[in-house]
Amino acid sequence: MVSDLRSARVPATRPATRGRLAHGRLHLLLTLDSLLVVLVSVNRKADGTLAFVANNQFLRWVEADNMALGLCTVLLYHLVAAHLVHDSRQRRRGASLSLGALFTAGVYGYA
Repeated sequence: MVSDLRSARVPATRPATRGRLAHGRLHLLLTLDSLLVVLVSVNRKADGTLAFVANNQFLRWVEADNMALGLCTVLLYHLVAAHLVHDSRQRRRGASLSLGALFTAGVYGYA
């Protein structure tokens, strides 16, 4: 009888809560991706970003901003892919996720 009571106390809401958290994280990442697309569009159409960064007129602010926003977009896509691949099987560790993001940023900078 004691073993029956122990098996009856298994919480039924645990898988549903984990699924809600995973979907919430995915929705947040996709919302940030959409926000970056809007920021890139605004950056390209704004008149204030047409000024040059330095006096040698090599680089305008619009290109510098697009490089920074591009890096953010690549990192967010990496996080979305890591979330979709690894969150379905097991929770990915923070160090592994950080190293993957650092590698992605390094590849973007090298390119």
